[in-house]
Amino acid sequence: MLDERDWFTLNNEEVFNIKEAVKEATKLGGKVVLIGTDSQMFDRKIDFVTTIVIVTPGKGGRAFYTKEKNQKFNSIREKLVRETWMSVQTALEVEPLLPEKTDLAVHIDASQNKRWKSSNHVQELVGLVVGQGFKAVIKPDAFAASHVAEHIVKGRNIEKV
Repeated sequence: MLDERDWFTLNNEEVFNIKEAVKEATKLGGKVVLIGTDSQMFDRKIDFVTTIVIVTPGKGGRAFYTKEKNQKFNSIREKLVRETWMSVQTALEVEPLLPEKTDLAVHIDASQNKRWKSSNHVQELVGLVVGQGFKAVIKPDAFAASHVAEHIVKGRNIEKV
């Protein structure tokens, strides 16, 4: 599935072989790989953006993303579970491509802060990620979902003319 989707860099350059791009970006080791998904409603559709962020601690990083359109969901729980599962599916496909001892985490676009509706679902979402064997990170530390994917899904990476 990973290579069945269209992937892009943050500069909107198409990545023709995401598996090779991930292998190349992580081949020297010492990287941290973060995967997150965010979504945005447009009319009756919802756009999902999943990101793979590869960080070289202290030196920056690279990011790749893919977009998917879906029907509007009936509840915030349904939307959050879909976002989280999209990230988990991506992590399951990326993990075998990584060198041994590479840190891999799934970033969840949900917060324990009771001001946010997502707080009611944090335990379930974290369980979904941890149940698949991955480290789960929530807001405010889940920047692969809450910043990188959000940046793309809201169209902030597109140059305004």
